[in-house]
Amino acid sequence: MRLLVLLSLLFLAPCQGWSCFGPKLYIAADTSPQQQVLYGLVSIYIREKTGIESELVPRDGAPVGELIRLGRADLEVGSGPAPQHPIWQVAQTAWLISGPRPVNELQFSLVPRALERLEQRLTSQQIAGLVNRVAAGEPPLAVARDFLQRQDWI
Repeated sequence: MRLLVLLSLLFLAPCQGWSCFGPKLYIAADTSPQQQVLYGLVSIYIREKTGIESELVPRDGAPVGELIRLGRADLEVGSGPAPQHPIWQVAQTAWLISGPRPVNELQFSLVPRALERLEQRLTSQQIAGLVNRVAAGEPPLAVARDFLQRQDWI
């Protein structure tokens, strides 16, 4: 009986449990203010709309799409002329390409729709204003979050 009570107390005692982590997207970007702003907008919008976390993968001079081909990134943000088949593009100034995971895997089923809504809302003038703020020294993620909140998109 005493053993049963001790075992019950042991199993009922509060203790630290294991965390459950959901899926994560890996988004490639370089260190330019424009790409850091795009990463911030995409990652924060996806997290707020779908609950999916993301992690920045530094491009480090890799050619466009290379990190996706190597399986190190799921999405890649960029600026300037878009490569073939971007999943979204804002007025020929910003684009996003995707690997197979965000499009094909069930755990990411809400991501394409969220990205489509972001693409429909963003303008090149808005992006330019955010890039100017980051170039002036503001943190890119803070600028992106502030913008998304002021627009009432998140």
